[in-house]
Amino acid sequence: MQQFLLFGKRPAKYFGGHFEVKCGAFADNESYNEFLDDHEFSSNLFSNFKAVLSFFDRNLSAAFNKKETSKNGEMELPFLAIREATVNMIVHKDYRKGIKSTVEIRPDRVVFYNPGHLFQPFISTEKMLKPHPSKPGNKLIAKIFYLAGFFENWGSGTLAILSEMKKAGKKPPEFSFDGGMFRLVLPRN
Repeated sequence: MQQFLLFGKRPAKYFGGHFEVKCGAFADNESYNEFLDDHEFSSNLFSNFKAVLSFFDRNLSAAFNKKETSKNGEMELPFLAIREATVNMIVHKDYRKGIKSTVEIRPDRVVFYNPGHLFQPFISTEKMLKPHPSKPGNKLIAKIFYLAGFFENWGSGTLAILSEMKKAGKKPPEFSFDGGMFRLVLPRN
């Protein structure tokens, strides 16, 4: 199953919405009525990973030089924090639940939300703020993303997000886990 989700050409034919990522950029901080951009990615996990990063590239403002012909500047949120949050959403997702992962870009925050694994008491949202062991719920998916260079497998992902947000002068991220659902909020200011 995991191999097909990672590399298959049409995983939706066999797995429904178990692996999809729904992304929305919203005009305000609360409603779901006015979209600036809305897309659902339903390819294999590697394609979804790249598509989510492209969605961020389209929807987070970036500084740029007037003489450049493309938007090559830094996103307003650190790219490494976005990439780490995206790969963690995919690697640690509980694929047994038929719930899509979602990404919301709001004027004041970015929210990652998905069914996930949290192996308490070894790992808790409090322990994510300091060094902790790596315990991916999907070992094969984690191994493949590790071999591709996107996942470190040291339990350092949340620390990298914290560090990158601090270096960028942003408020600290918020991690929460409730009812089998993991939520990460990255403040935009």
